[in-house]
Amino acid sequence: MKVRLFLSLLAFFAGCSGTEPAAERDEILSVEAAIDEALGKADSGLTGNTEVKVTLRESDIASATKVFKLTAKAASKRQIWFYDTPALVLFEEGLLLRARKISNGPDDTTVKIRPMERDAVDESWFEVEGFKCETDQSGDRSVSSCSLTGEQDQGEIDDVGDGERDIDKLFTSEQEDFASNAAQVDWGQLVPLGPIAALAWKLEVKGMPAPVAFERWDLPGMPPVLEASMRVPDEDAAAATEALIALLGRKGFEPDSTQETKTKLALDYFSDPSRR
Repeated sequence: MKVRLFLSLLAFFAGCSGTEPAAERDEILSVEAAIDEALGKADSGLTGNTEVKVTLRESDIASATKVFKLTAKAASKRQIWFYDTPALVLFEEGLLLRARKISNGPDDTTVKIRPMERDAVDESWFEVEGFKCETDQSGDRSVSSCSLTGEQDQGEIDDVGDGERDIDKLFTSEQEDFASNAAQVDWGQLVPLGPIAALAWKLEVKGMPAPVAFERWDLPGMPPVLEASMRVPDEDAAAATEALIALLGRKGFEPDSTQETKTKLALDYFSDPSRR
């Protein structure tokens, strides 16, 4: 029964009866720089979204880059920083503070709390620009989160990285208030963790239920990390995960066995005392 259901799902997402050649079914219709949606107000009455994520094996990254046409020219170029204590106290309490410099859009900062269920959030937050709740699903792990993102003026993130500006100056009073739902932040104890060089793409692939995003993170002296993902309504998350894994499989690629998140890898790397 499970096998028949799996095959029928693949046929549905391919938009065919299952007889269409894989090369045609998986045709890449476009590759462009990934651009995050413009900041807006979340709607607390809408069904939530899930971002399904699959980390590829290190040995497959070079081949996947060619197969999916992930060129540097087509990518959104990003530089990512996190802010935490050297012992990652905020991360352990479920709070992430992140800043991003983005080549094809405004720089931004984000306060994210996870786990945090949508129905546990005060309704007033959904009226705040840049606020959203969603679920991240990676492998058999699924965690709900809510976040508040705001734009940054050019140069401000660099100033913090260079020690010329305090970290708390990157975050608005609303972001600081939201962060207090997870932890009491002693801003003077935080250190910049980064930068991470990143490239991001959005692909339209024939037969897939949503655009397929790829993001590559490069940590100095470490193997790169390449992650494929899709954002879909919560009720479609299981089927979308199977469709994404099946797409990668037809191209000859398998998920990495650990499915460690990019964020955890980066925080562990930059918080290592030997690198400070």
